[in-house]
Amino acid sequence: MRGDGPAWDRLERWAWGGLLLLALGLRLADLGSRSYHHDESIHGWFSHALAQRGEYKYDPVYHGPVQYFMVASTFRLLGDSDFTARLPAALGGVGLVAMAILLRVRFGRGAAFASGVLLAVSPNFLYFTRFCREDVWSLLGTFGLFLWLDRWWRTRRVVDLGLAAVWGAV
Repeated sequence: MRGDGPAWDRLERWAWGGLLLLALGLRLADLGSRSYHHDESIHGWFSHALAQRGEYKYDPVYHGPVQYFMVASTFRLLGDSDFTARLPAALGGVGLVAMAILLRVRFGRGAAFASGVLLAVSPNFLYFTRFCREDVWSLLGTFGLFLWLDRWWRTRRVVDLGLAAVWGAV
C-alpha cells in the first residue's frame, strides 16, 4: 500500500478522529476538580464580571480580550464553575491538535499525525490546555500564523499573507 487511495483515506480519517477524541478526553477528564491557580482566579473573576454585568476594560497587566470573552461565553451558556472556566482552554487544546492536520500539505501524512499525537499527549501542552490562562490562545494564534505564512510562501497570494497577519493578531 503506497499510502493513498480510499482505504488509506478512511484509515487516516479514523486515526485523526480517534486522536481528537483522545485529546478531548484527556483535556476534559477531571477538569474542574483541582483548585484554581492564582492566575486562573484573576481570569475567572474578570470573565465572571463580563458574563454577569458586561464589564470589561482592557488592562495591559492582564491578558485579554479573547480569553475573557471565551470564558464569559461558557459562563453564560453553561453556568459558572471551575470546569466551565477551563472548558474554552481545553477545547482550544483540542483545536490545536486538529490544526496539526494542516501540516499534511507541507510535511506529509505521517509527520502531521505524529505532530498531532505529540500535541495531544505532551504533558506540557496537556497541562496548559487545561488551565484558564492565555497560553492556549497564544499557541493557537502562533500556530495559525505560521500555517498561513506557510500557505502564503507556497501560493504567494496576498490574501494568505493578510490572513496570517489577522490570525497572528488574535
